[in-house]
Amino acid sequence: PPLEVVELTDPKEMVEVYFKNAPIMILVDECESGMRHYDSNGKVLVGYVDRADKGLFQINTRYHLKKSKELGYDIFTPMGNIKYADYLFRTQGLKPWDASKPCWSG
Repeated sequence: PPLEVVELTDPKEMVEVYFKNAPIMILVDECESGMRHYDSNGKVLVGYVDRADKGLFQINTRYHLKKSKELGYDIFTPMGNIKYADYLFRTQGLKPWDASKPCWSG
């Protein structure tokens, strides 16, 4: 990622800088997590519908934890979640976020 992303600490800013050339991913993040990685108690945000969905991009641990670890991405950190979302976007497009499509495709 660009150096300016690594130096950021606010997850919202991290997403905005990292995906500045893929603005659809910023919209996806807004829909998935409200651009939050942590809940009000400081724990990694979990999904409302599926508690296996984690963090900024609501990465599902049942389907993606093994692959994210193989790639060296810790999806429980903001940057790891962003990098794995980028991997999914580059390899599968927007398909992993089909469930929230009505929100971000508007």
